[in-house]
Amino acid sequence: MLQFIRDQPQILSKILKHISSSPIAEILLKLISINDREEANGIIEWLQQEKVIPSLVSRFDPYLDDETHTNIANTLIDINSVSYTSPLLTTDLLSGNIDGVNSFLSTSITNFGGNALVDELKSKPIVEQLVGYMLDEKAPNSTSSLIHGTTVIIDLIRRYCGDIEQAEYKQHQYDHFQQEMMKDENQYQDIVPPTPPTKAQFEKLSLALNDLLNVLGNNLEKFEYLLLHPKSITGPVPTTIGDVVPLGTERLRVCELFAEVIHLQYLYSSSPLFDRIVFEQKEGEHKRTLVEELITITDKFTERKMLPICLNLFFEFPWNNFLHSVVYDMIAKIFNTCSYLVTATNLTNELDDENQLSAEEQMFSQLSEETKERMNLIKNSVIKLTDSILDEGQLPQKIVEAQKLNDIEEKKEKGLRLGYMGHLTHISDEICKLMSKCSNQFSEKINEYINGSDWDNYINNSLQETKNRDCQALGGQRPNNDTITNISFGYQPQDFDYANQDDQYKIDLGATGFGDEDDDDMNEFDMNEFESMISSTKDRFSKYVRDEISKNSPERFFENSSEDEMDSSEEEEDWINGLDHHELDGNILGQSDWTADFSDFDNHINGSLGDDDPDKLNDWANFDEAFSPDKINAVNISTSSNDSRDENTPGLEKENILSDLDNNDENNNIVETLNNLSLDDDNKDSKKEDSK
Repeated sequence: MLQFIRDQPQILSKILKHISSSPIAEILLKLISINDREEANGIIEWLQQEKVIPSLVSRFDPYLDDETHTNIANTLIDINSVSYTSPLLTTDLLSGNIDGVNSFLSTSITNFGGNALVDELKSKPIVEQLVGYMLDEKAPNSTSSLIHGTTVIIDLIRRYCGDIEQAEYKQHQYDHFQQEMMKDENQYQDIVPPTPPTKAQFEKLSLALNDLLNVLGNNLEKFEYLLLHPKSITGPVPTTIGDVVPLGTERLRVCELFAEVIHLQYLYSSSPLFDRIVFEQKEGEHKRTLVEELITITDKFTERKMLPICLNLFFEFPWNNFLHSVVYDMIAKIFNTCSYLVTATNLTNELDDENQLSAEEQMFSQLSEETKERMNLIKNSVIKLTDSILDEGQLPQKIVEAQKLNDIEEKKEKGLRLGYMGHLTHISDEICKLMSKCSNQFSEKINEYINGSDWDNYINNSLQETKNRDCQALGGQRPNNDTITNISFGYQPQDFDYANQDDQYKIDLGATGFGDEDDDDMNEFDMNEFESMISSTKDRFSKYVRDEISKNSPERFFENSSEDEMDSSEEEEDWINGLDHHELDGNILGQSDWTADFSDFDNHINGSLGDDDPDKLNDWANFDEAFSPDKINAVNISTSSNDSRDENTPGLEKENILSDLDNNDENNNIVETLNNLSLDDDNKDSKKEDSK
């Protein structure tokens, strides 16, 4: 089959032409996913030769429509997913080969680094082409290219972060196994040991995203311009709170892209494998490593004041929680990276007593001087970026001003807390943690404000009050067994306390248990049983109300009911008879004086008609007479679904039913209406079919 597909002329061009169709896209993904099978040998190389990735990326052209961009972005993300997922694991799961799954999980989780198609997607020519489409200033649909292009880039960065975490996991499994082997070698002699990440995998990690980060850094000025002058925003738009200038999806996507780059920096810098993710340069060879690219793009963030711009957007749009979450994530990752690197580089190998250090500090103390030097380079870059947030971005001052503005808004009639206050609480905590560890790393101006009265008053009053309130249990107390068993669900204990009934549904919600159970079992509260009982009781009460409504109706209407319903009625007879003599609490229906007596309804009807409208009174009198028990007995209507009428039985003649009504009042409105009814054979046959 595969060879047949490959032999077809221009088959991939035809597939890509219809890539928006889900079945066609599935064919392409299936071809990629089976590359490890023997019969599919060379399939990835064939796809590369046919230029699948360049062809897909070319469809981000900003002169194409938004739907095309959406389909291509989804296809590329699916290709990433399939390329990182091992087909061996999928085969073992489908065949039920548990031993194969366990063996696989002990060695690797995904295809490390993806395949050659992913490498091509991360290559410099492809990324430059994609970013060029995203930042085109003249094309009509460049905003769509930007939105969907950033989605693909973000997915690539997240996959790389997953590779780092997978390498950490494999190394941890290997180190743990070696430690256990040292304790008892005989116990593990028959077990296949886990394998650590290889040198080739570490080298791949050190180079995988260099081109992508380099292209993003070179175009940072254009991204800055988009944040300040979004192409898709032409002016205010009407909303329920007036005309508002929206943030726009393109600005949100740019902020998300920056957040992923900063997250990558944090994950890489704090990784226990930091000293191993280094590409060993050959003599005369120079390739930029991930450390160099991270330092370069961080310095450009500081130079272009990207974080202060993002902070301005944060406070400019107080109700956009998507933006708030992204900006908070950026700030938290930068502050944590700074704290981590300062702690790591301040420790030296010359320590008097290593036992006084934490496990993390002991790990730092064992780093080589070369590793610490690389950490120092990143640390200095991150400190500059942090200083830019606190000084040029004036983050502490803006937090204090936002708190004052929020206090004013809350005091207004129907006032609300501003939408960013929750995130500002977390950001304030991050500032406090940062300054407790790294205050000596920042300018005197920053330390002066942090130690000033405004920030001190905010920390000790407004922030502390907010944190104390957030620590309180919802509803005033934490749930426990006592509070659970006293939940009324809108019903009162007296609603269900039928003391005179020998019924299994007796319950007193004010008690500690159900029925006659021992107090020792009160903690074994069965919520499913409780809800089932409530539902059953409500169903019984509904039947009681229904019977009260129809108790004056002729029994002829119900004498042919189904056997199941008759049995159910007989079983509940005692319960209903008991309720006839039991005073119901009004809370069941939400009324205080409810009764099943319909005399008030009859009086209201009769009173509302009055003596001034004799025709209406005659209508009701004739209606009562026409549908009296004697008349209905003659009709003999069967309501049973199990009974069927003999086809030879003569049909019901409407003249026999309405004869008395015609004699009583020729001008009766009800009679005229009934005379218009059609009871011919065709109508009766259709009704019989419907009943079946």
